[in-house]
Amino acid sequence: MRLTLKLVLAALIGIALVQAANGLVRVRREVTVFESDIAGDLEGYGKAAAVAMERAWRNGDVDEAGSVVQELDEAEPHFDLRFIALADLDAALAGWPDADKNRARLERGGSAVFKGAAPASLFGDRAVFVAVPVRVDGVLKGAIEVEGMLTLGSGDSGVRVKGQKDYVSQSVRDSLLSTLATLAATALVLFAVGAYFVRRPIAVLIEGARRIGGGDLATPIKLEQGDELGFLASELDHMRDDLTTAQARVEDEVRARTAAQVRAEIERERR
Repeated sequence: MRLTLKLVLAALIGIALVQAANGLVRVRREVTVFESDIAGDLEGYGKAAAVAMERAWRNGDVDEAGSVVQELDEAEPHFDLRFIALADLDAALAGWPDADKNRARLERGGSAVFKGAAPASLFGDRAVFVAVPVRVDGVLKGAIEVEGMLTLGSGDSGVRVKGQKDYVSQSVRDSLLSTLATLAATALVLFAVGAYFVRRPIAVLIEGARRIGGGDLATPIKLEQGDELGFLASELDHMRDDLTTAQARVEDEVRARTAAQVRAEIERERR
């Protein structure tokens, strides 16, 4: 049983490591998808603000355009919105990677996305920035920058982020339960297989070895199993046959020597 237990434990450890790695990869992938969703939400807020600002700008009221962004910023407590004028755009994009490419993307009317440094853990904080161009009659006037904090840990991070926190936590629990269920099922199967293919034949081998050690060379070791244990049983049976042959030869030699000694003694007595 000890050998079976060792084999089962080794298999379970290997399965646990594989399942843990798979769960970690899956959770990280889901967090990445969540970050992309949040970036899309931020871009939607930015585009709404940009459209309202462009409309006010076309009407010739620049001050109203600025107040639109301020009102939208105050209406959404979980995201920060601000307008970056064209003169300040290069300075604002300087901290972003690929600043030139992002500026060119804004010139073409596309949005730029920048994610802060990855957190040390799955449940750390990470800032996401989205820049949406503000264009009036095809001319770039600046950009709406939307900043959101991805907080998968504790803290007030908004309903959308909290939902993702619960989703990721549920995913971790599901992975853990799946791993435990897999380990339990694997342990049952391995114990059953080990009992039939390892424990039973080893018991037969031990009993056969004890019979041979006790001098019983007539009873064969019957183990019909086409693996290493079956091969070992066959070798033990060959050894039993060899011992039987050797024992018979020794007995014959002893009888022959005894008979010779008896004849020699009779001859000596006769003389």
